[in-house]
Amino acid sequence: MVNTSGDVFCNTAKSLFSAEYYIRMNAPFFTLCICTLLTLTLQQCKRADVRSAITGTTWQTDSIYDYYNGFGYMNRTPYPKEIFRYRKDSIATHEGMDRELLFYYSTTDTSIVLRDMQGNLVSDFKILQLTDKNMVLKKNRDFIFPGKNQERYEIRYFSKLDGQGN
Repeated sequence: MVNTSGDVFCNTAKSLFSAEYYIRMNAPFFTLCICTLLTLTLQQCKRADVRSAITGTTWQTDSIYDYYNGFGYMNRTPYPKEIFRYRKDSIATHEGMDRELLFYYSTTDTSIVLRDMQGNLVSDFKILQLTDKNMVLKKNRDFIFPGKNQERYEIRYFSKLDGQGN
């Protein structure tokens, strides 16, 4: 027996436009939205943490890894040891090679940017790791040879010194 009254169509339409159906069919979308909001919230917390983690601290360069087009070199004993102090007034001091340089520094959730005292960009470091005792920064470098498809960078490994720089 065939139902020609249209009840089947009406029941199907009602179920398609019900809230339960809408939620069930869009659950992946809602999950993605919630995950995105949580990620953005955590990123904001991380940004504040980077600034507070380095402000008023002193870091010593332990080793430097240089990479250029497939060739890498790890300098495990850089001499002289470079010391970076991140002061509370947004000025960083760089000590090494019998001189001290001053820079303005700023941070984001993923980088530390150094500018000279006139405001010109000096270095832009990507933060690869930042813990209570260690910091790892990556800096893209200019190419030595002309041409395309090149990759050159250095990775600096730092250890945190106590408040006296010892």
